[in-house]
Amino acid sequence: MVGRPGRSKGCFNCRRKKKGCDLARPSCGQCVKSKVACKGYDEKLGVILYTPADSKAQTALRNSATEVAYVGTFWELLIPTTSRASRTSDRDWTRVVRDHYSSDGILKDAMLALTFSRIGKHSGNEDVARYGLIRYNTCLRELTRQINLQNGICSDETISACLILSLYEIMCSSASQGANWLNHMRGIETFFQLRGPQAFTSGIAHYLFVGARLNIISAAVMNRRATVFDSTAWLKVPWSLGMTTKSMFDKIVDLMAHIPRILEMLDEIEITKPDQGRDPEPLLKACWKLDAQLQTWFRELTEIHAESYVDRNGSSYPAPDFYAPLTADAEINHEYAQALSVYWMTCCFLHTTLCLAWEATDSPLYLLPKRIDPVQYATLISKSLPYFSAPGAGEGCLVFYAVCIGIALHVFAITDQASSPDSARLSNIFDPKVVAEGIGRHIGYYLRTLAASMVGTKIDLNSRRDDERMTELAKKWWGGGALVTLHSRKATSTIVKRTDLKITETPWSMLP
Repeated sequence: MVGRPGRSKGCFNCRRKKKGCDLARPSCGQCVKSKVACKGYDEKLGVILYTPADSKAQTALRNSATEVAYVGTFWELLIPTTSRASRTSDRDWTRVVRDHYSSDGILKDAMLALTFSRIGKHSGNEDVARYGLIRYNTCLRELTRQINLQNGICSDETISACLILSLYEIMCSSASQGANWLNHMRGIETFFQLRGPQAFTSGIAHYLFVGARLNIISAAVMNRRATVFDSTAWLKVPWSLGMTTKSMFDKIVDLMAHIPRILEMLDEIEITKPDQGRDPEPLLKACWKLDAQLQTWFRELTEIHAESYVDRNGSSYPAPDFYAPLTADAEINHEYAQALSVYWMTCCFLHTTLCLAWEATDSPLYLLPKRIDPVQYATLISKSLPYFSAPGAGEGCLVFYAVCIGIALHVFAITDQASSPDSARLSNIFDPKVVAEGIGRHIGYYLRTLAASMVGTKIDLNSRRDDERMTELAKKWWGGGALVTLHSRKATSTIVKRTDLKITETPWSMLP
């Protein structure tokens, strides 16, 4: 408490007459001299509330605590919480991010941009989402500066920031999501190539490479161009020091790495112009080789799960049936489930390419083995959606599955089954009324803009969903710019079991 500021301390008479008061007690000298009664002094104290300004340290501490709380909430949304989530295939690089984002720098900016934007959209808080957008723009400027300073040979931190921003495009961006995601993937692919495979044999770099490889290959598939990641060096050198052993997920990604080159070969034979096309035999030979490798991988997966599963609590579960769709309560580790989804996705591309190349030879489709049918794998992707969109799966699980959803929709489109129940099941995931908090809506935006980017066009996200437009884009992509329709056999709900199939058999001996 302090005296009233700005007031004289003289007696009432002196203040009223504006004379100097000597403050004598009990009567001042002026009042004694004037022979008047001194009316005394106002000794009541005033109260002023004073709040000291926060120091920089206090402000930084408060902001840091807020950031930690938001980031923690974001990871709770992203990462699966079920008992099956002991390890997921795309969490290696996210684990690196969780361990290192707190250090100031571009990685922290990227992480906070993603966190605040997603939490803001999840909770409907526009201010928080707007703050995330500000951090995103700041991060992009800093990222450009860092790349220029590093002359393209980017650090692990810069690559991590690019990976986070690619996730931002799927989960938070409201426009050009697909095109921006493709740009991020092309940039990361370039960073990897400049550093060479030997740079990813150990440490954080190894986990970044292992975690990002599938996304880079998926982007190469969308662009229909081969990459170096199907070469022997890139398939072996990053694992040469034994930092990690190749999992079933890593092995299926190895096989999917060959799809971009196969699609490039498909473009070279120019199916839409038979009179100018090249000999499709080299393409068919490459397809049959990859098909045999896929069948070997699938048999290995089924052998691993041939016996019942026992969890850490001692509960026993029957062996999963990999010929059937995954249900919401399927007791299978997320890593194996995601590996299986990559297998379905690879089969969709391979079998569609086989059918198109086969037609280019003027051979009837009924001569192909019955299991060569992309629709059955697209159907498995559709019917397994409940597993990847279950409440305990986390938003990251559905984001991972987004590319599988897009590929299945492509298959349904080019086989004139875009209006089928299986296709509708996948399309409904884009409806915010079906998937809470609108993550499905963002995935829908991402897939629609991605489909448009794949054929070099744009799409209006503000208009109502146009299934015919998306079907046209899918047919153009498979036709290399021209509309093409694949006349597939009737789809089956499960994969045809071929217990008699031997890997040493030639494609012609596998004919039904």
